[in-house]
Amino acid sequence: MPKPVSRSVVLSSLTAALAASCGLALFASPAGAQCGDWSAGFAAPTLPSGANPTKPLASFDAGAGAQFYGITNGEAQDRVVRWTGTSWEPVLELATPGYSFWELCTTEDAGVPVLIASYAKLTAPTTSQIWRFDGATWSQLGGTLAGQVDDVHGCDDGTGPALYAATLGSGFTSGTVRRWNGTTWQQIGPTLAKPVTRVVAFDDGSGPALYASGFDPAIAGGSTVARWNGSAWIGVGTLSSGVNDMRVYNGELFVAVHPPGLTGGVQRWRGGAWQALDVQYTCNDLDEVDFGGGPALTFAGYDTGLVTTSGAAVTITLLPGISTSYRCVPHAAVTGTQLAVTGPYGIVGGVATSGIAIFDGANWSTFGRGLDGAVNSLAVYDDGAGPRVHASGAVQQATREEILRILHARGVQGFAPR
Repeated sequence: MPKPVSRSVVLSSLTAALAASCGLALFASPAGAQCGDWSAGFAAPTLPSGANPTKPLASFDAGAGAQFYGITNGEAQDRVVRWTGTSWEPVLELATPGYSFWELCTTEDAGVPVLIASYAKLTAPTTSQIWRFDGATWSQLGGTLAGQVDDVHGCDDGTGPALYAATLGSGFTSGTVRRWNGTTWQQIGPTLAKPVTRVVAFDDGSGPALYASGFDPAIAGGSTVARWNGSAWIGVGTLSSGVNDMRVYNGELFVAVHPPGLTGGVQRWRGGAWQALDVQYTCNDLDEVDFGGGPALTFAGYDTGLVTTSGAAVTITLLPGISTSYRCVPHAAVTGTQLAVTGPYGIVGGVATSGIAIFDGANWSTFGRGLDGAVNSLAVYDDGAGPRVHASGAVQQATREEILRILHARGVQGFAPR
């Protein structure tokens, strides 16, 4: 992301075979065109064998322009690879028996953009290594950690900026939050009763503090969100729904959840209780976009839309044009004043599409004939022709030439920071 990088550029999928999952770039249609089409130009990257389609891609900018990174596993060596514009080159190679790269994310470490790779052994007892890249040098942060690292996020809890890691304990029966102190990963408080998958810093009016979330309300005090008060992890309200994402917007804490009922996919912390917003079913992702009227929180899941707040008042605007049978959006990514969303669409904006669409604040656009498989993730990458939004997903060899086409981005400003 051209702005200070964040988790919002994390992609969840890298192709295992040449045409099984490929990078695609999206752009605004030329003047006079009703919608873009896939155009030739982004050659299919010949990925190293062993690329795992369930693992992430990320766009990382260390100050000299964003570059596209991915991970491969299953060879004699596991690798973090970087797209040069013509081929993938390895930038980190490890070969620890039983380990594989699990997560790849971008964040800030004391104001410095960094790329973080989690190298994990997922068989019991699970353990992880955390590797940091500043654009020039890779370094392992500390030794091997117990458990699986699921999130690394740079934030300031009031004691100064630092990297924090959320972990799932061995056997996924517990969780921890750890702070990198420059030498070791220092555990914050006691081990939590259930796995931790997200960590952020938030000020509820009493000062900034760490908040951790997971999928089980037994994580702390009968809630799936916990707050570190300096001596103990305490439950934040009594939220029972598993948390998929967590974000601070307009000075308030929001979580994307899997609610037990038909509504409440987004929850807002009001200082004394969780307020269930009228968002149907599961919400997967939260982000932020400004279509010109000020920042809005975006949510993506069964419903896709925007949340704006003013004091206690909250306004929810569902984005128009998605048929009710095809409203599941696994991931959402913000590109300047456009919101790109992915999922198994049937009708978007009255036009049949497949896999991906973009919203400009008023209308949906489709991209050519779409994809024959679901798009799993999005990121921004500049290959020298300007930043473009790239997508990856499961597509078939039979349509390789069709899907290996790009729409050159114009005016893309990158993802909002998280």
